[in-house]
Amino acid sequence: MSKRRLKITITWLALAIFLKYIAVGLIYYYQVYYRGDYTFIAKQIIMQTKGFPIYSNDSVATGLSVTAEIDRLIYPSPPLCESNFANEKNYFVINDRIDTKLGKLYKTIKLGKQGTYIYLLCQGNACYSH
Repeated sequence: MSKRRLKITITWLALAIFLKYIAVGLIYYYQVYYRGDYTFIAKQIIMQTKGFPIYSNDSVATGLSVTAEIDRLIYPSPPLCESNFANEKNYFVINDRIDTKLGKLYKTIKLGKQGTYIYLLCQGNACYSH
């Protein structure tokens, strides 16, 4: 291979690597700042619920993403259940809207710049765990 071809190949490879880092940076910015940092929100919810059972009743993509992240963080504990809290008296539930049948509003959580909200509702003694 000639020196000229080697230089061209190295230049194109360096450009491809540089563009890859730019693309990864843009994707990260979009995910964390525009859509929301699901890991941070999941850790916040786990800390604020202080050992009370957490359920998920949210079928919107952001709520499902936060629920999946909580499941990942609490592994090997069982994953969050959906609507299995009818017999519970003290619990938290992640929901896509405020629903007084499920519990009182404990916290409103805004995800990213797009302004999607999820709601952490509480029932019973869980509401007084500030």
